[in-house]
Amino acid sequence: KLKWVTVVRRDHHTVITLSPEGRKVALRYALDEVEIEKPFRWDGNWHMVMFDVPNEHRVARNAFRTRLKRLGLVSLQESVWISPFPCRDEVRFLAHMLGVEGYVKTMTVSSLDDHDTVKMKEVFAIR
Repeated sequence: KLKWVTVVRRDHHTVITLSPEGRKVALRYALDEVEIEKPFRWDGNWHMVMFDVPNEHRVARNAFRTRLKRLGLVSLQESVWISPFPCRDEVRFLAHMLGVEGYVKTMTVSSLDDHDTVKMKEVFAIR
């Protein structure tokens, strides 16, 4: 009824495909399934996410921030989040799905200020 799928019969087979609207719905549900893979051993790099989403997109900005927190990233400062685990693909997917990809930057850095390093290692229980 919602036209999320199309059903076509072909040579004794039934082919079911997602419509464009169905793809959007499926990807929205996929947002809840996004997780960061945590490697057995930390490589020593920090993975940062920075964003500057305009106030006119505050609902998407707040949703993005909430999703970063759910993924396990920690706020280093207001719009700078950090993880010891690679997360670029997951963050790009979230930003794209929330329509804020143009306002989000990701980077990998090899070191932080000493104070931040100590703090983040404690937060993430890294030795």
